[in-house]
Amino acid sequence: MPRAATISRLAFGVLALADVALAGAASPRAHRARRVTKPLLMPVLAASFVTDPRSQASPLRRSTQAGQLFGWLGDLALLGSGTGAFAAGMGAFGVGQASYISGFRSVRNPEPLRHSPIGRIAAGLFAVSAPPMAWGAYRKDPVLGPGVLGYAALLTAMAAHAAHLDPRLAAGARRATA
Repeated sequence: MPRAATISRLAFGVLALADVALAGAASPRAHRARRVTKPLLMPVLAASFVTDPRSQASPLRRSTQAGQLFGWLGDLALLGSGTGAFAAGMGAFGVGQASYISGFRSVRNPEPLRHSPIGRIAAGLFAVSAPPMAWGAYRKDPVLGPGVLGYAALLTAMAAHAAHLDPRLAAGARRATA
């Protein structure tokens, strides 16, 4: 792996750990510091992807780049506060998940997804967890309930599709994607 990709991956790991620590801190100063770490996460992750030569020929290159772009826009939106910022972030993340799904569908396993054990597990987890989360969001603000349910559905679909790739793809590529 080229040096730039390795450095970007290491930088992402350090940045992600710092962002998690800052997010968990009670200090207002730590939360202000996240205005630096959070917006850097996706660009650094994207840099590690585009500098990795394996991504050059990947059939998932464009969809991954689009997903990362919308993930970054979601992170930026979540720097704001209130329902509008949350909804904008959730919407951007949703478009990102749709981008990933689109890419995964282009290299999907020809066997129907409903036959996939991962697909069934994902559907079961969705059925158990999404309605209570959506109900809780709705109780906080009725605008959020349907959005949380829709975003949970997109996450579920993305996870199921990521684990249901064409078996003719290299095993390492399928594992890395999943």
